[in-house]
Amino acid sequence: MSELTDLYHNKLLMGEIKTENIMEIDGVTLVYNPNSDAWGLRSFSKEILANEKIIDCPEEVTFLENSSLFRGNKNITHLNLRGIKRIPTKAFMGCTNLVMLYADNAEIIEADAFVDCTNLTEVSFAKVEEIMGGAFAGCKNIKRLDLPNLKVTHVKAFENCVNLKTVIAKKLEYVNHYTFSCCNNLSSVEMPSVIIMGEGVFLHCDKLTRLDLPNLIKANDKSVMNCKGLQTVNAPRLDYNRDDILYSCTNVRILTVGRMRVSTIKQKLPRLARLQVGSKTYIWK
Repeated sequence: MSELTDLYHNKLLMGEIKTENIMEIDGVTLVYNPNSDAWGLRSFSKEILANEKIIDCPEEVTFLENSSLFRGNKNITHLNLRGIKRIPTKAFMGCTNLVMLYADNAEIIEADAFVDCTNLTEVSFAKVEEIMGGAFAGCKNIKRLDLPNLKVTHVKAFENCVNLKTVIAKKLEYVNHYTFSCCNNLSSVEMPSVIIMGEGVFLHCDKLTRLDLPNLIKANDKSVMNCKGLQTVNAPRLDYNRDDILYSCTNVRILTVGRMRVSTIKQKLPRLARLQVGSKTYIWK
């Protein structure tokens, strides 16, 4: 039994609980689920939301009972949601002054959760496994993502994160359409476990010069599109069965794949100098 639960039962015995399973502490309203011994965050007093820039939730609080509690808040700059397991849809949408966020027990981030948090620069999600569509779209000041347990991203999860430079997601397997589209400054990607990529995953990522995807098996047409700086692609297990997987990436010079139709590749990649298909090597001067 958690400290919050002990406190709740003590207050209940003292007659200080007005509504069953609801507890107020210093302007914070919490909701208790006795079946799971879990606590949820329902509300803050108007004074807290208007004046406090740093919100630090107790570790025992594992869910946001009111998913719109923070939506559009222009005051909060730092959030520590250390116990929250799921970030709801649009929960922090438009929190334009939010700078730092810690939610190291969150496992799922739902759609549009942080869309247009334009000053968000630092995030920590040690356990997150799935990021839904548009979750961080328009978060233009995030520069680095280190997501050690991420396995799936959905459509446009990080679209228009224009200052994002580095992505480390070593367990990521499925990358959905347009996940990193228009991340113009993305230059370093470490995703060695990716198996499947959708359309436009890397669109207009002009600073990206190299892609190493050693376990990639399947990619949609235009998975990598209009990446003018891209020169090297290493995907030794990829069945390159579509002519336009690398669409309008005209500066690619070195390409390694598992299988492909070689006859048309130079039409699509005119500067290609070295092609490795399985054990066979093709060289153009």
